[in-house]
Amino acid sequence: MKKPLAIAITALLLTSLTACQKVEDWENQKTKAAEETATEEITTPETTKTETPAVTEPAIETTTPEVTAVEEPAPIQEIKTFNITAKQFEFIPNTISVNEGDKVVINLTSEDVMHGFAVTEYGISQTVEAGQTATIEFTADKKGIFTFKCPVDCGEGHTEMIGNLIVN
Repeated sequence: MKKPLAIAITALLLTSLTACQKVEDWENQKTKAAEETATEEITTPETTKTETPAVTEPAIETTTPEVTAVEEPAPIQEIKTFNITAKQFEFIPNTISVNEGDKVVINLTSEDVMHGFAVTEYGISQTVEAGQTATIEFTADKKGIFTFKCPVDCGEGHTEMIGNLIVN
């Protein structure tokens, strides 16, 4: 068993030495060629100048790594909670402001009669009985200023019971 291993190692060494010798021979030929052509003169009627010809290097194959697009992480969704009181004929507060992408939670409390909260652009319409609280949840996925109103006919000033949802 030791003899075949020694033969394999010897063959490997000889192959390596031969490859090294070929590289050394190629480098010597390149240097010699460069020295021979470095001092060639080119003569023209006006001037005499010395040019050094370009030495051609062996082509080296390269590969470009594949570039993969990296997705931006989704922004962290904030939860914005508002306690809104509905009473004849107003919402308190009557303006709420959130950022696009926020989860909005509205705790709507009616003080006196049945009221509601509606935002047409978000498809929201919720009612609440007098003295009760209703919770409304949605994601603010549209930018703009949207009117919220009471969808319940709660008296003579019902049409004035409006507010604004501002989504930045």
